[in-house]
Amino acid sequence: MKIYVAAPWAHKAEARTAADALKAAGHTITYPWWEHRDTQDLVELRQQAQEDQQGVLNAHVFVLLNLCLSTGGKEVESGIALTKGLRCFLVGDRTNVFHYLPQWTIVDSLDKVLYALDFQM
Repeated sequence: MKIYVAAPWAHKAEARTAADALKAAGHTITYPWWEHRDTQDLVELRQQAQEDQQGVLNAHVFVLLNLCLSTGGKEVESGIALTKGLRCFLVGDRTNVFHYLPQWTIVDSLDKVLYALDFQM
């Protein structure tokens, strides 16, 4: 299954770890945004945003590692996933009103995402 993993920028190491676990279970990660370099170059930032957006659009499943209260790219990526009608998993706590939409499956660990996906393959 094609999966996009979202997380706060400050938690990109956790996103990489989650992606590795999903790949080990036979899934494909649609875009490794955590490999982006930190930059202020506007052209590069635009390119990064377009690649991230396409990663969400190419996915069948969206996994949000909601590891802190910060907002940012993960909120935009979540909106794209919801608009596209992807199956969405939230690992962690609901932190905004949109996390109460029925598309979200709320879990407390990536293991529970993996378990749920085993029944979809």
